[in-house]
Amino acid sequence: MLKIIGLFVFFAMPCAQAETLSSKEPVEKEKSYIEEEADLKNLQISDNADSSLVEGKEVDLDLSENLRDVEAFWNAEFESKMFADKSSTNTILSTEISGELKWRFLETLFIRAKGLVVGKNGFTQFIYDRTDRPSGFHLLSAFFEWKAFPNISVLIGNIQQDFLSAPLLVTDKTFPSAIGEWAVDYFPDYDLKFLFQFAIPDNASEELRRETQIIKVFPVFLTSSFALDTQNDFLDISISERFTLFQYYNLSPAVADRSRVYGNSVLRVDSDSVFKYAFFGLHNNLSFQKVLSDLWALSWGAEFIYNLMAPDTHNEGIRLYTSVYHNYKETMEIKLTGELFASQSDVSVAYYNSETYGHNNRKGFLARFENHFFRSGLTLETVFVYGKPINEAEKSPTGEAFSFAIAVKTNNIAI
Repeated sequence: MLKIIGLFVFFAMPCAQAETLSSKEPVEKEKSYIEEEADLKNLQISDNADSSLVEGKEVDLDLSENLRDVEAFWNAEFESKMFADKSSTNTILSTEISGELKWRFLETLFIRAKGLVVGKNGFTQFIYDRTDRPSGFHLLSAFFEWKAFPNISVLIGNIQQDFLSAPLLVTDKTFPSAIGEWAVDYFPDYDLKFLFQFAIPDNASEELRRETQIIKVFPVFLTSSFALDTQNDFLDISISERFTLFQYYNLSPAVADRSRVYGNSVLRVDSDSVFKYAFFGLHNNLSFQKVLSDLWALSWGAEFIYNLMAPDTHNEGIRLYTSVYHNYKETMEIKLTGELFASQSDVSVAYYNSETYGHNNRKGFLARFENHFFRSGLTLETVFVYGKPINEAEKSPTGEAFSFAIAVKTNNIAI
């Protein structure tokens, strides 16, 4: 059943997730959260796309004299998260403050950076926890963007991988990367881009990182993808597409051993760990967005991943999602999101993909409630995730489990 649904998604209309919508008429007093999210994708590196040239409309980088050469933003998030399974319950309190910077260094050269300060009280190795960001400072991204030609850009540096819009493949991990992008402008009604990436994934261990530097062997993550955004005027629906071919190789024993805990099929343990199957496959993500009225909007879509190197029952993943937006008396916007997901054991490297869904060999559902207050600019978010193993024979370290989180966030405050 999983393969039938996934292949239908892939062949019928592949497109990518895009969680934002734009309203038919602008709000004069204050923009809704739907419009703010769309605008932010055009101004900066967002949580959903580390490069502003990858998702949403292309940013106008030809800055005139009356615009600042430096743009800076900061965010804060306060979160309480609880994890529970049949054997234990854990709670984590965390505070995160992030900052972003975009600087036009030369006429065609830009410097972009994003940092994060984390404070945590409580720690767990639970599958829903973000264990790679302990308390302290984390450099999320720092890279150069060179517009070699009007339609061609080159990005080099530490880049967050969420620009691929592929949580079942890779989350917002930071990899040293080189990305080439070609924006095709031959079709005025279509925003089409091709992206090619060479990246060096995290080795999950400082010792192994030092060893790889000595022996000149390093892990590799390759992606070739295209992004398409268009508007169907007849149905008044926005459509987006992200399609990616991916490959991992030379992955370290530390990554294999950590991925074993998160659901991958692995031979041996500890320093002798090695993945049972290679990773070469395709990923697709689609979404539709429709503004129903000045008060209501709707989005829906699907994500599909297939690893060509793993056998059946191990190689597919799918995620179906939908969101409803409501502007309540121009004082707040309410967003309700529901998701169904299933990710088999070897669709991708479990250490690198999303902890939100429990990594690999998991199926379940997610419910999210967001309340954005226009006047204060704050967002209250509540998320509940339930999951259990797909294949009990894989001996997953975690059985039935859930996570529940409450967070208060600011929304990209300009400096």
